[in-house]
Amino acid sequence: MGGAIFFFNHEMADGRLNEFVQNQKALEGLQAEIEKVVQGAAIRFGLILPQKYPDIKPLPPAPGDMRYYWDWYYSMKALVLEQG
Repeated sequence: MGGAIFFFNHEMADGRLNEFVQNQKALEGLQAEIEKVVQGAAIRFGLILPQKYPDIKPLPPAPGDMRYYWDWYYSMKALVLEQG
């Protein structure tokens, strides 16, 4: 879905999409679906989403069994790339 949003934004910025209002609605729908997926992943995997990160730098350890989203994301990415 993120790729679709990038595509629409890129094409609109370059003037290749004329139906701006319809495409804007499609983008908003995709963004809403992405938000649902992210919220579901946060609940399922015990993630702290970036918008909920504490305003402390560097970040303190995540509480309890929770993980910061980007730490989890990069560990999952490495695992997928490792498995090829």
